[in-house]
Amino acid sequence: MNYLDADDRMKFITDLRRFTAYLEEHKDLPIPRYLDFELQVHPRSGPDFTNEGERIAEVQRIAGILGVPVAVDSGHHTARLRFGRIVYAAVAIERQTIDEHRALSSYTSNFHLSGGK
Repeated sequence: MNYLDADDRMKFITDLRRFTAYLEEHKDLPIPRYLDFELQVHPRSGPDFTNEGERIAEVQRIAGILGVPVAVDSGHHTARLRFGRIVYAAVAIERQTIDEHRALSSYTSNFHLSGGK
């Protein structure tokens, strides 16, 4: 699975606590006024989720745990739970949306901005 195992999960949570404690201890350290922090989980294809339907079902499962609905927009299936400016999100992107993005991006190396004639 592409998620942390129990030991690494606890290390991650410990790191988050250390990070917030550091911010509390260093009140002179600036924090951006308009920054929201979003921790995103993306079920990826592999042995655990072999197709798009399974990835979308995983987002729905996570939405159930979070107690939130799944929003679908432009091929993105997203479940979000907001804690003020901190967000936990699970996202699955439909294959067609990924393919369309890759096709569009494949042309970027052919366009160059020039400073003049």
